[in-house]
Amino acid sequence: VQNLIGLYAVNNPNPDSYTKTKAYLEYWEKFDKNPFYLQRAKELLDQHNHPRLLLKYYYLVESYQDAVQLKIDTETLTAWELFMLSQSHSKLGQERKALFYSRLAIDKKADQPSILKEHAKQLLSNSKLQEAEQFAKQLLVQLPEDGEVMSHLAKTLILRNRLMEAEPYLSEALRLEPMNVEVLETMVNWLYRQNKLKEAKEYLNKIKQLSPTYYTELEKGLSNFGYP
Repeated sequence: VQNLIGLYAVNNPNPDSYTKTKAYLEYWEKFDKNPFYLQRAKELLDQHNHPRLLLKYYYLVESYQDAVQLKIDTETLTAWELFMLSQSHSKLGQERKALFYSRLAIDKKADQPSILKEHAKQLLSNSKLQEAEQFAKQLLVQLPEDGEVMSHLAKTLILRNRLMEAEPYLSEALRLEPMNVEVLETMVNWLYRQNKLKEAKEYLNKIKQLSPTYYTELEKGLSNFGYP
């Protein structure tokens, strides 16, 4: 444990509670999923008032309801912390709030791919299709070999009923990310919209093999839109 803390407090033999809590959370997140580190972090959080670290703790343990109920001044949050709030709201099905926080993260001049792709996803989830298309095209300039970004753009074009325009982006997304279930989902939607049901079923089966849980949710969503 002392070595762990030492990573974050090289010049301080007596690190404060904030430094120790941050060390436990980041060590669990990046190096070792031993629950001891989360348990120790929570013990410190129960004793000290560190709301930004409490947000990270709730996010890491997937306690999204607790995360979004925290009273935190968003002006003080980093782009990554706003990203955690955005994803927490999204996990709860609160897409408008998720978009609100992803916009704030982008306003912090975030350049991390995960944050940028989260914003692209939230634009789609909120049916901001024109903005989503523009943002995805800008993002491709920064991340030209990213299959998820290609898929975001393809999905936007599909939703705007520009199926042939979506095809090259979708093909490239599949080449770059052949095992990514979100990319495969975009392919399913593209095929269904052209009534290519047999081919769509083949991609659905791939998704089922990769992630049965994802497949169940996707199948439910497709049936809601009248797909067989």
